[in-house]
Amino acid sequence: MENVTAFVEVYPDRFTGYKGYRFRLNYTVYISPYETSAILMDVIKPDGTETQIMSRWDIEGKIDELEIGIYSIKRSSAIIWIRRI
Repeated sequence: MENVTAFVEVYPDRFTGYKGYRFRLNYTVYISPYETSAILMDVIKPDGTETQIMSRWDIEGKIDELEIGIYSIKRSSAIIWIRRI
């Protein structure tokens, strides 16, 4: 997590913004009842286009000039880290 620009909490019921990007938690992939392997997020880019991005604990997702990884998982949200690449 070197050079992390921001930590953002994402929720399944609303979008959270960062520098014109808006993120919403879409789906959480569980290995077991207590272990998460990945999250899928809906993203609205600054130009208004919509896409999705998946991040795993060991593999960051990428969108435009941003790299996005999982920092922590909560019961009803996730905290992601964002780094400019």
